[in-house]
Amino acid sequence: MTTTSSAPTTTAARPTLSPVVSAATTTVADPGALRVETGAFIVADSTPVGGVVPGTVTVTVTDTRPGSTGWTADVKVTDAHGTHGNAFSPGPGSYYRAQSTQCSESVGQVPLREDAVVVATAHTACAAATWTSSVGIAVPADAAPDAYSLTITHSVY
Repeated sequence: MTTTSSAPTTTAARPTLSPVVSAATTTVADPGALRVETGAFIVADSTPVGGVVPGTVTVTVTDTRPGSTGWTADVKVTDAHGTHGNAFSPGPGSYYRAQSTQCSESVGQVPLREDAVVVATAHTACAAATWTSSVGIAVPADAAPDAYSLTITHSVY
């Protein structure tokens, strides 16, 4: 099961990033299943290009499978694409940190990159877990002024 949050960030003539809120898309397989739903990526503060854009994403994992023995959640990010044809890859300072819940455990802060990385696990049945993740997108110093969007994808299995 995968859910995708589109997370636009913008730059002005002087390359600074502005706070924005994005819409979230959720895909659900069927009832009695394992699913993940996310809220919007909410940018917390303006950050100059060359810095890390901080934000949060609320995540809920629901597991209604009979006899479930737990689950694993991972996350990945795409390149950022601008409305004027510019693009950048989130830099090595990009990060994601899930919170532990009553029935799931965060693995702590991990690098956010294009390859999926595990962010939380439930080692036993966990019908519902909700956390607010801390997310940082590192914007390279040479990023051109533009309005950028990228996708953060959460998967659970």
